Amino acid sequence: MEEQEPNYREWLQLYDSNDPSTFEKFNFLTNEMREIIKENEEGVRDLKGAIVAVEQRRVKSSVSPAELKLRKEFVQQMEAKLSEMRTKVFSTKVNQKMQRDARQALMKNTNGGTASDRFSKMESAVQQDNQAFIEQQQQQQQMMQDNQDIQLAALSKGLTQMKEHAIIIDGAITEQTEIIAQIDHEADKANAGLRGAMRKLNKLMDQANDTTQWTIMIVLIIVLVVLIVLVFYL
Repeated sequence: MEEQEPNYREWLQLYDSNDPSTFEKFNFLTNEMREIIKENEEGVRDLKGAIVAVEQRRVKSSVSPAELKLRKEFVQQMEAKLSEMRTKVFSTKVNQKMQRDARQALMKNTNGGTASDRFSKMESAVQQDNQAFIEQQQQQQQMMQDNQDIQLAALSKGLTQMKEHAIIIDGAITEQTEIIAQIDHEADKANAGLRGAMRKLNKLMDQANDTTQWTIMIVLIIVLVVLIVLVFYL
């Protein structure tokens, strides 16, 4: 913006001037300054967004806190300066001056013809200026509307993608829940079967213990009988 300071100071001087020879230069500088302000405002918005992204750690950056602070102060100064310039350059008084200058220039250049002709030409010039201003405002409104449409389209697309992801996640959770329920059911069946097998095994072991005891008793009786026989017959 520093390189535009001379133009801005010259524009301020021309704004206070009533010299017809400066009318054309004033109109040219006014249109030029308006374009420059718009471009710089867009640049400041981008820089401000980058600073916010760095502060929120959304992007990696090697910028130190001190340098980030200087950049924030620079953005604030630029915003204040651009706001001041916009207030003056885009003011209603400037548009009125441009229209008044156009009428004065028209009256000066019109030497012949009747007063009615001069008034008609002056009125036509005013209408043209008004129409140009209206068209400019309409273009700005159309640009804002287009930007809003783009943002809404992007937002709608993002919401659609989030909905699709949510459906996929919900399906995966449902499938996993069914698998876990099936595993639990199979585990319950396995536990029930294991408990039944353990009961049968315990029963068999009890039966085996009873049989072994009777076998030992019979063997002992036989041994006792044999010993008695041997004792009596030897």
